Amino acid sequence: MTARGEMPFLDHLEELRWRILWSLLAIFIGAIVGWLLLSRFDVVGILTRPIVPYLPEPKKIIFTSPAEPFMITLKVAFALGCLLASPVVIYQIWAFLAPAL
Repeated sequence: MTARGEMPFLDHLEELRWRILWSLLAIFIGAIVGWLLLSRFDVVGILTRPIVPYLPEPKKIIFTSPAEPFMITLKVAFALGCLLASPVVIYQIWAFLAPAL
């Protein structure tokens, strides 16, 4: 710290690095929790419920590749993880920017 209470530039980068790492860890843990929620509740079924009446017979979603069901599950788990981790990410952003204000 200098006499006026300012941080050197490299200290700012170090703090930013730690804040990003904490945010990524929160998203990773949130994605794991999202995966567990997907296995317990039919979240994909809830998300597809509005389009089911517009699907052709037999009213099922058609997958065009073998990996697509897994990728949809993975993407929904990641989206749930981002949603669950958003308070931590917003706090980390605010904690980094607040001293400058």
